[in-house]
Amino acid sequence: MFPRLNFSHADSAQDPSHPLAQAGVDSERAPPGAVLFEVAWEVCNQLGGIYQVLRSKAPRMVQRWRNRYWLVGPYVEAKAALDFEPRPPTGWIARVIDDLDRQGLKVHHGRWLIPGRPRVLLIEHWLPKDRLGVVKFDVWKNHGIEFPVGVEDYFIDGTVSFADAVRKLMHAVCAQWRSKPVSPAARAKAPGG
Repeated sequence: MFPRLNFSHADSAQDPSHPLAQAGVDSERAPPGAVLFEVAWEVCNQLGGIYQVLRSKAPRMVQRWRNRYWLVGPYVEAKAALDFEPRPPTGWIARVIDDLDRQGLKVHHGRWLIPGRPRVLLIEHWLPKDRLGVVKFDVWKNHGIEFPVGVEDYFIDGTVSFADAVRKLMHAVCAQWRSKPVSPAARAKAPGG
């Protein structure tokens, strides 16, 4: 049986025998030179419990990661009008968004209007039927994941198109971030649920 470890921030900061302290981990700061993208269908898109989890942890994540933390979600125009403040991107993230725009993928950059006001990237991810079919085939060919043939399903199609858009985003980020560590944290949740 493995021993249970308590990773309380207060304990690790004060107790030199704590596993985090022994590993030289500063639990209050993000790793230097890293950037974190947290991907979830519920970013600026209130649907269920994950939305509340993201809202509640945002202030802490922004405090820890500062301007190196982005939440990534789908662009849902009606919901973005309520929860999203568009802002012009700058620096390397502007180059990422420009690169994706040239590929035909529209990404909205701004702030989520919740405590902590985290940076967000909202992706217009829906694909035309023929392109969606190609992506589904590639997923089957490369990963063995099958989809119903000839069936249009909002949840499946939304998940596949959003995942493909996030894949493109991460490729563009890696190209522009100049091979610094990139940490995508994904929430496995289907659209609408």
